[in-house]
Amino acid sequence: MALNVEQWLQDNTWDLQGKVVVMTGAAGGLGSVTTRYLLQANANIIMLERDVKKMEVVAQQLRAEFPTAEIETIQIDFNHLHSVNEVVLQLADRRVDYLILNAGVYQVPLVESELEQYKSQILHYVAPKSFDYDIVNDKMGGGWQVPTAADF
Repeated sequence: MALNVEQWLQDNTWDLQGKVVVMTGAAGGLGSVTTRYLLQANANIIMLERDVKKMEVVAQQLRAEFPTAEIETIQIDFNHLHSVNEVVLQLADRRVDYLILNAGVYQVPLVESELEQYKSQILHYVAPKSFDYDIVNDKMGGGWQVPTAADF
């Protein structure tokens, strides 16, 4: 017997009315699908993405599909710690109920120097973990976070 995914989601998803979900990598494949399901569950979404154009296209599609939904877009680039810190400051006075870490940030560029590659690998680990720590511990009191396979 085949699994009816839509029926399973309907039976196993609770109402997220009034809940704020912050999602990194919200415009990518897994991110946009997850965002759509969260909107179906009535969540308010804060989309975080490096590629602003891609994010705005997805956000426009979602706003057309969910005209009463609250969808906000913020650019973040985990390649730069200052970008991470800016977004943390933007969210400092905001309510955050769930944080979904979906951004694929470990595409380390090839460089000639091993030292530079090592620094790049450290940044690709530290930036999302810094964001995670600041948001989850400071804003959410250790609340819900959902790392995805793209975060590892």
